Amino acid sequence: VAAKLYITVFSHPPWEEYWDHNVACQRLAHIANCPGFHGISIWIERKLIGFCMGNIEPFNNTSYFYLKEVCVSHKYQNQGIGSIMLDELVNTLQKAQVDSIYLITQRQDQLEHFYKKNGFKLDTDLLLLSKTIRLRND
Repeated sequence: VAAKLYITVFSHPPWEEYWDHNVACQRLAHIANCPGFHGISIWIERKLIGFCMGNIEPFNNTSYFYLKEVCVSHKYQNQGIGSIMLDELVNTLQKAQVDSIYLITQRQDQLEHFYKKNGFKLDTDLLLLSKTIRLRND
């Protein structure tokens, strides 16, 4: 159920990604099966309309939460569902003594606005770097 929602949401703007059903299932299962997993889901009339998930990770005598996925059905976007999930997640993490949340997302105005509206800020102390590795055809 979660994989189907995930595929539908992320195939549309701003992401426009293609997700194979098996790969989406593997991704979500991988996150759920990692130590420190926490997730929040919202259902309406026994239908999944949104979820967020990630993992608590220990770091230097504290812990932080790596928010790996936030997904809300297009029908329910811009209605506060994502904010409700993040608020519930924060409440859960406070009880677990987690002192910060971080995430990685695309640079896109709508996404940045959503996260800033929910108390996130650009962290000028952190630097995100990436390197594309091309697969070798031996």
